[in-house]
Amino acid sequence: MGIHFHGTSLIRENREHLYPRNIPAIRYTMYMQALFGSTMKSRQASLSSAPGTVIFIHWLVGMIFIFYLASFVLLLREVVRPGVLWFLRNLNDQNFHPIHEVCLLSTGGIQI
Repeated sequence: MGIHFHGTSLIRENREHLYPRNIPAIRYTMYMQALFGSTMKSRQASLSSAPGTVIFIHWLVGMIFIFYLASFVLLLREVVRPGVLWFLRNLNDQNFHPIHEVCLLSTGGIQI
């Protein structure tokens, strides 16, 4: 989508959908190169030689990160006063049903 203004073209591309997908990939590439000396060619070679192992390792690292993040949030809830973390849902709340909320959000609010 382009915007033209009196003969000069002010090009405005629709890049909102590119940001959430490309920035984590670029960040991942930079971190892998900085931390482990890995290049894109070596990552592609390892993915083509053992795709199951690479996918499992990435899944495992992601799950460990989520576990430690949730543990940190629970620790913060014990330390800070109530109401400080109002923007994070309380997992100990009896009315909190994350699976139900995901189903509602993914179906556009249609009751299942």
